[in-house]
Amino acid sequence: MNCMHKTCPLRVTTEKYGWCQAEGKGNMKSSIMLVGEALGEEEAKQGLPFVGRAGKLLDNILFSIGLTTEDVYITNTVCCRPIRIEKDVDESEIIKNRAPTDEETEACKAHLYNKIGMMDPFLIIALGKTATDWFFPKVVTERGIVYRWKHFDKTYRLLPLFHPAALLYNPNNRKVMEQHLKANMELIIKAKGVLNV
Repeated sequence: MNCMHKTCPLRVTTEKYGWCQAEGKGNMKSSIMLVGEALGEEEAKQGLPFVGRAGKLLDNILFSIGLTTEDVYITNTVCCRPIRIEKDVDESEIIKNRAPTDEETEACKAHLYNKIGMMDPFLIIALGKTATDWFFPKVVTERGIVYRWKHFDKTYRLLPLFHPAALLYNPNNRKVMEQHLKANMELIIKAKGVLNV
């Protein structure tokens, strides 16, 4: 599938390797939107966000607080897979994930603005630094604290949390994330009860 954003710098590698782009998954009528970073290897193959190891961990975390992927909508700051190419000892290519650049998130920003406008979510959860910086560039934020994000004449509740991948690299982060979720359960439960139609 071709990259849907013709000016996106990620279009070249997406088309070169025959990968998919992914706008999101879950319930567009939900009032809870989760925003991650970008696609990884499995996501680019399947055309869905959060289907790799980090995605399975996210499913478990959602389940632990009484949510499923049908109770939320999940997307990313960019719809394609950002990569860096390294060389193995035999000079063969090794493809690795990386965070999207400012240029790449800028090229894809219409996608996220459109999704937010269509959903009008009661709560936005930003998963990781890249997603949090998308909403609050050059502003220091603290995970687990609910902020107000203003877009035109609308103000949204925004909760920055760890990206699930950070929990894979450092299991201690899971305890912190669980504490952050527990501290905001009242808001999450309230958000779950709001149905956008």
